[in-house]
Parts: sequence; C-alpha cells; structure tokens
Amino acid sequence: PFRQFKNMNRLFTANIETTRPIIDKVFPFEKAKEVYAHLEPQAHVGKVDVTIT
Repeated sequence: PFRQFKNMNRLFTANIETTRPIIDKVFPFEKAKEVYAHLEPQAHVGKVDVTIT
C-alpha cells in the first residue's frame, strides 16, 4: 500500500497543473441533510461540495 501511495503522489506531483478533483454534486449549506441522503448509497463519484454563503 505504501508503494501505491508513493506512486500516486508522484503522478499528482508530475501533473500538478492539470490534476483537478471531480465534483459530483454541490449543495448549499441549507440543504446539508440532503448531502447525507446523497452519500448514503455510496453511488457518488468524486467529491460532494457544501457551500456556505
């Protein structure tokens, strides 16, 4: 596992300008309960963002 971690970090470092996180869905803070419902089935791909305005 540590070797895989080192390889992953090397790839990210080599492509630091082009590597971006995948955002699955964005929720406003007021709908935070919906975030849990979205995450529970574990079918999301990428990050789930909660915005605070």
